[in-house]
Amino acid sequence: MDMTTAAQPQGVSLLCLSCHDGATSDGPVPTNSGSASAGSIAGTRLSIGADGLANDHPISIAYNPALDPGLNAPAGGKVGSLPLYQAAGGRTAPDRVECTTCHDPHGGNFDNYLRMDNASSALCFTCHDK
Repeated sequence: MDMTTAAQPQGVSLLCLSCHDGATSDGPVPTNSGSASAGSIAGTRLSIGADGLANDHPISIAYNPALDPGLNAPAGGKVGSLPLYQAAGGRTAPDRVECTTCHDPHGGNFDNYLRMDNASSALCFTCHDK
């Protein structure tokens, strides 16, 4: 990977990890209303930090298509409809991929609180051109 990843999660991802850190017991969480699943999501599935995020998409990563031509260009602090975030300190333009780049914890109609449908990897192809 050619992008710069922060040594520790930053920004809005810290808020996500305050519950989903692999140590906090978050219990069952209702699925979002438009998801294909019904009922609730087991708390253990939501403990994304238990493995140090080793099997998850990197977070607090600088999104820089100049370093990786396989990435689509951002515009206006977004890649397509997905938001980018400012680095800690907020002195630069939004260029960070955080948890909430792909997930909307307050809505959305897709499984796992994704911001858009990921059928045929559509969400992934918003940023990745390969």
